[in-house]
Amino acid sequence: MVAVHENRHGIITISESPATKMQPFIDRSVYGGNVYDGKVNVDLERNTNGLERPLALNVLQPEAKRVLILGLSIGSWLTVVQGFPGVEQIEVVEINPGYLTLARQFEAQRRALEDPRVSIHIDDARRWLQYHPREKYDLILMNTTWHWRANSSMLLSQEMMALAGRHLTDKGVLAFNATGSVDAFYTASKVFKETRRYQNFIYGAQWDPFTQAQSPQAWERLYQVTVDSNPGFRKGSGFVEKYAKVPFLQVEHDLQALGRAPEVIRDDNMLVEYKYGKK
Repeated sequence: MVAVHENRHGIITISESPATKMQPFIDRSVYGGNVYDGKVNVDLERNTNGLERPLALNVLQPEAKRVLILGLSIGSWLTVVQGFPGVEQIEVVEINPGYLTLARQFEAQRRALEDPRVSIHIDDARRWLQYHPREKYDLILMNTTWHWRANSSMLLSQEMMALAGRHLTDKGVLAFNATGSVDAFYTASKVFKETRRYQNFIYGAQWDPFTQAQSPQAWERLYQVTVDSNPGFRKGSGFVEKYAKVPFLQVEHDLQALGRAPEVIRDDNMLVEYKYGKK
C-alpha cells in the first residue's frame, strides 16, 4: 500500500504493482471505497489507464480554451488535459478533498494543481453547475465511476446530462466514462444531437465533431500535447496512429448487441444502480 486517506466521504487507497518483464515500471492504482478508481500514470506511451480517451477530446475540439472537469480523482486526467495546446482555463469540481491531498504526493499531479490556469472547487458537481448557470466550456470531462455504484444515476441521468450540456459552448464537447452501460450511451443520445462511443467513453455534442476526427491526420495534433511540460509522444512511436484506428461508434452499433430495449436513465428510476446494475 502506497497511501491511505480517510475522511467523511470514505477511504481512498493507492496500491503499487511492482515492475515485471512484461511491464518494466511501477504502476500505481487508486481505489475509492474499495473500488478501482484509476491510475496515477500520466505517461502517454506507458499508457496503463486509457489516456487516449481524454486525449480524443483534443482531436474532437482542438481549439478548446475553457475546460471543466467534474471529478478530480488522483488528477491524472487533469495532468493530461493541462497539456492541450491553447487551453487557457481549467475548472475542476471535486466533492472529496482527500483526492487533492493524495494527488499532491505525485510530482506531475502536484504541478498540474499549481498551474495558475487551474481552479479547484470542492463541491458536488450538480450543485456547482446549478449555481453557475452562465459558465460555458469548450470541453466538459466527467470523471464518472462505475455505472452500477450507488448514486451513479445522479451523473448518468438524462437530467444531469442536460444540465451539463447547457454549460457547453456552441462547439463544445462533453465526455464521460459509461463503463460499458449501453443505457448510459442511449441516454446521452437523447440529450445530444451527435453522440459516439470511443472504447468505453461517450462523447456528446450539439454539432458534429466526429466526421473530421475520422481522418488520421486529425490525430497528428496529439504530437503537440505535453505532459508535465514534456512532449507526450515521440515521433514515430506508433501510439498516435494506433489510437487513430479506434472507431467512434454510433449508439445503433451497441443497441444491436444489447438483446433488449434500451432505457433512459433518469433521476427517479436509478436504472443502472438497480434494474441493470452489477449482478
